[in-house]
Parts: sequence; C-alpha cells; structure tokens
Amino acid sequence: MRPAAATHAPVIAELGAAVPLREIDDLLDADLDLLLADRLAESAVALRAAAAAATLAVEMAGPAALVAHRLGARARRLAS
Repeated sequence: MRPAAATHAPVIAELGAAVPLREIDDLLDADLDLLLADRLAESAVALRAAAAAATLAVEMAGPAALVAHRLGARARRLAS
C-alpha cells in the first residue's frame, strides 16, 4: 500500500550536495526546500538593512546628535 502523505525531502548536509531521489516528488520537495531557504535568506538581509536604517535614524535624531552641533540664530532662521 502506498503512503497517503508525501515523504519529506532528504536533508542536504552541504550546499550543492547530491540529493538522492526515489520519486519525482522528491525532486519537487528538494527544489521547494531550496527555494524557501533562498527566500528566507533574502528576507533576513532586508530585515537587517531595515533595522540598521531605523537604528541610524534614531541615532541621528537623538539628543547627542543635536548637542554635537551649535544651533545659533542662523539655524533657527533656517528651520522656520
């Protein structure tokens, strides 16, 4: 009797390693696993970039950044 559910794709120990296939479904599962891993890596890079940009924005607008500059009459005039 055939199993009702698909078997899991074999775990790949290293990138580019051969994947043993028993059925065509194994190939599909392995491709989907690699695609998911690529997408997760891309989103992790984007998340780190967004977090770094947010941290930089907070640091630039913080009180230490404002204290580091002299804000005289000319600065007030430019700001208004």
